[in-house]
Amino acid sequence: MGRFSDIMKNALIIACGMLVFFVSDVCRAGDPVEEMKTFSVFEAVDLAKLSEGEVMGERGSLMNFPRGISVQTCYVVRAPAESTVQQLVHWNATVHPELKVRVHGLISTPPSEDDFKTLDLRGDAAPIQWLVEKTMATTAGKSDLQISSAEAAEIAREMHRTRAVSAPTWAYATLCWRKLLKARAEKFQKDGLSGVAPYEADGSSINPSSEIQDLLKENSRVALRFAALLAETPLVAKPPLAASASTVTNAPVATPRVTVTPYWELFDVTSHGTLNMGFTYMKGLDGSCQVVCCEPFSSGGYHASLAFYEFWPIQVAGRPATLVWREDMVSAPALAVTHGIERMASGAIMLQEIKKSIRLFQEDAAQKP
Repeated sequence: MGRFSDIMKNALIIACGMLVFFVSDVCRAGDPVEEMKTFSVFEAVDLAKLSEGEVMGERGSLMNFPRGISVQTCYVVRAPAESTVQQLVHWNATVHPELKVRVHGLISTPPSEDDFKTLDLRGDAAPIQWLVEKTMATTAGKSDLQISSAEAAEIAREMHRTRAVSAPTWAYATLCWRKLLKARAEKFQKDGLSGVAPYEADGSSINPSSEIQDLLKENSRVALRFAALLAETPLVAKPPLAASASTVTNAPVATPRVTVTPYWELFDVTSHGTLNMGFTYMKGLDGSCQVVCCEPFSSGGYHASLAFYEFWPIQVAGRPATLVWREDMVSAPALAVTHGIERMASGAIMLQEIKKSIRLFQEDAAQKP
């Protein structure tokens, strides 16, 4: 995913949080490099260079969708495919300060208050103070944050109750966002994209569900490649999956099933504290894996994001390794006013940031036993 101009410089923060895995129901036989050519932007892939640590990357074509942008990458992880997938699912980017992820948390099914107990907005860090101030300034009719009218009204009511007991502003903001994130998680797990409420931004009504659907329409080859996976997610108007990753893993089933890993994050975007929520879907078969990750909620910076991953087991110097392809797609308000060269430059910045994230993950994964 990404952010643009300055916003885009933090693109990989989103990309880091979106790692989820999924494998199609079709057996992946044959040469993975040749397979990749059938649906990706990469016409030539030098597996030897990738095995040495090179990360290939290309900007996606200019979208008809005015707020959309995409990039594709291809790289090798020097770890077995199963291990690579699991490490990506559970990778916590907070260990790398340069990625500016302050908190990364998992969400249970159904969500509980404990899922968000690590959210704490106290402190003098400028990005956190900004988020607290914008939360405090929210009224029932207006907010600079990407929240629905109902959420704004609830924040205003909570502010009134909190001021009556003279609670510190950071405590009020923390409580508001813990409740809001839990309610959003519950709604999405119950209703899927239809449970994502629209909000006002720059005088326009933004519906994250529509943003995601518009992104999906932009690359027909990838959509076809991942059609079987998408059909088992809430992203194509199907009922949302009601089982957690642990439940699915322990269930006695005859065929692989999709596992769901919901998460939330607190991170910095251009000195602004930002909260998001994502849902990753994974399915495995015969050692090959596909993944899709959707972030339909963000308090600012971007409207929605998608990431697609495919993993193939390979050998490097006689040892198990993994070939990974991914596409990151994002809808961001700043893109609506960029065109031509400006849009291409935004894609280049986004790609640079995502490559940084990938290299950090490669290093981490290579150190695992």
